[in-house]
Amino acid sequence: MKIKKIYSFSDKRQIWRLLLSDSDKLIIETRDTDKKEVYFHCLDLFSGKKIFRNFQPDEKYWVSIEAVHEDVIFFHKYAKPDMPDHRFIQAFDITTKSVLWESAKYIFMFIDENALYCYEKSITGNQYYILNYRTGDLIEKLDIDEAGIIELNHRVSESKDYSNYIFPEKYFLTGTPDIPKNICDIIQPEINLLEIVGPVEYVVKHDSVFFNFHYREAEKIINKFSVIEINSGKKIYNEVLNKEVNAYAPDSFFIYKDLLLYLSEKKEVVVCKLSD
Repeated sequence: MKIKKIYSFSDKRQIWRLLLSDSDKLIIETRDTDKKEVYFHCLDLFSGKKIFRNFQPDEKYWVSIEAVHEDVIFFHKYAKPDMPDHRFIQAFDITTKSVLWESAKYIFMFIDENALYCYEKSITGNQYYILNYRTGDLIEKLDIDEAGIIELNHRVSESKDYSNYIFPEKYFLTGTPDIPKNICDIIQPEINLLEIVGPVEYVVKHDSVFFNFHYREAEKIINKFSVIEINSGKKIYNEVLNKEVNAYAPDSFFIYKDLLLYLSEKKEVVVCKLSD
């Protein structure tokens, strides 16, 4: 297998979140925690071509993304800076780089095809609605209780197709019974003499094991990423993702279609092409 770096992205700020749209666009959320400002960027996933950079909603920090659906980003604000409760919906069109609609009345829940499910808080209980996701127009006022909306949300979540993604599984030093021996034989020699912090995260693709792990060296914790062919034992990729972190941090990499995406030093996303 071959791994070829296609491009990387960094605006020198901390990468907070990565999301992919249905049309293979990469949305990146970065934050300046000192200045308390958040920025949103969008690239064509396979080429790295810029679609937009440094977009900021009216709220400069206490804002984030609920979901991306059909090239529309749905932003939310927070009830208060120190409160995690979401409020407000703003629909932003990636293609036109413009706000489609916004509402301070509704709170986002989830999307199913063209229907955006949301609710309005009330002292007598939440009232649930379906809106047109592109216009914000009311489609239906739902006669449903909280248990019913939870069940509906579960059914919608179960119907989502994540077959193009491969997210890491966890390998524990104390033993992970379901992991085949040949995969253990790849990972274990790499960590035997190290003081490992947290679990090892791994993925198997193209008859190779992709894995990263954190280990303590002197007073610092290092995050390292490797790819090793199962049959030959050949190491085909080796990278230190973080030279110094405070603690184990999950989700350093994942695979989408034939691309490997990983974070470097918390401030750079790297996209690589995988091929046989």
